[in-house]
Amino acid sequence: MSTAPATEAQTETDDGARNFLIGAAVGIIVLTVALVVVAVVLAINADQAAASVQIIRDLLIIMLVLELVVVGAALVVFVVQVARFVNLLNNEIQPIITSTQDTVNVVRGTAVFISKNTVDPIVKVAAALRGIGKVLGDIDAISKAAGLGAAAAAAMSATGARSESEPSPDTSETDDCDGSASGPAEGSRTDQPGQPSLHHGFE
Repeated sequence: MSTAPATEAQTETDDGARNFLIGAAVGIIVLTVALVVVAVVLAINADQAAASVQIIRDLLIIMLVLELVVVGAALVVFVVQVARFVNLLNNEIQPIITSTQDTVNVVRGTAVFISKNTVDPIVKVAAALRGIGKVLGDIDAISKAAGLGAAAAAAMSATGARSESEPSPDTSETDDCDGSASGPAEGSRTDQPGQPSLHHGFE
């Protein structure tokens, strides 16, 4: 959409330039032909046109002198403008350029100073704090792992002690059988010493 108008404008510009060149060439050719015709006519009628040619010659000389005066004045104005421009460059633009360079150098130095004395320490401190946090996190994880290991060991030791302190069912039954077997025997032993006393009583 935007390419078509641009192409049309470029085409119109080229056509205008071409028409201008063609018109200029045609004008130069027509002027040349007219001058040639006038020169031929004046040559044919030299006696009658001598006075007119002298007048035209004088007018052309006067016009050339005036043109030289105008060109000289234009050159003087041009030289004055160039001198003013050089003076402007030396006295106004050069200090501005120098001040701009000084400002840029100050800004660059300020940026380097801030980067060296502010940004770098902050980055280093942040990196150190991050490293310390990482180390503390690792230490916390290790302490938690050690606590879990200690708790597991304590639980295992408590389980072992409980199993050692509680007798097995077979052992309690064996102890009960031994007690029942030894009970009558002891009773019989207590009865035997009593028997002589009874015999002594009867006697």
